[in-house]
Amino acid sequence: LIQFSCTSAVTTIYVNFSQEFVGIPTSIGRAFADNSNSSSQNANTRLAPAQNIAEFTTSTVRTQLTYSNTRHRYPWACSLRSTGTSPEHLCAVTLLSIPPKPTVVVGPAHCTYLCKKDQNTPVPSCCCAEGPENCADDKNKCGDSPQVFLMTGSDADILCGEFETGAAPRILSGENYNVVLGIKAIIRHPDFNT
Repeated sequence: LIQFSCTSAVTTIYVNFSQEFVGIPTSIGRAFADNSNSSSQNANTRLAPAQNIAEFTTSTVRTQLTYSNTRHRYPWACSLRSTGTSPEHLCAVTLLSIPPKPTVVVGPAHCTYLCKKDQNTPVPSCCCAEGPENCADDKNKCGDSPQVFLMTGSDADILCGEFETGAAPRILSGENYNVVLGIKAIIRHPDFNT
């Protein structure tokens, strides 16, 4: 991670530290440093840097966190979104395979349950929550008796390639690679227990 995430100066400090105090052999450290120099020459292709590289009793070696150039870096990270006139992000999901293989996306099982006031009308999750977050008393928002339902393919879709998650329209945000994937099937792990 260090060789792809950090500048060559930070990588050199880390390699020197590793060789001197941790005992990484010099040949491995040299190859590591050589790779880091070539990959850090172009800052546009680096991954977002790790924040803390090494912590000592008196100081911490850190990288400068600059996330200004992360667009399209994580094409496998997608958004599970509600459908409807104003879709909302529900959960992050990961794209595992794409054509020519079957398209497979994996995410947390708890994200495949929705709070609804009837079979077809989603309401905010606070309507079904327990404890202080519960807002079921607001009948205008939640209806008479909101319940948790299993999500179906018509309740949500998957959006991959999105960078701007705010209100800016795609044309203004410069997102050219957004892909919406319909959901054919939702398979929950058999041991998942709500």
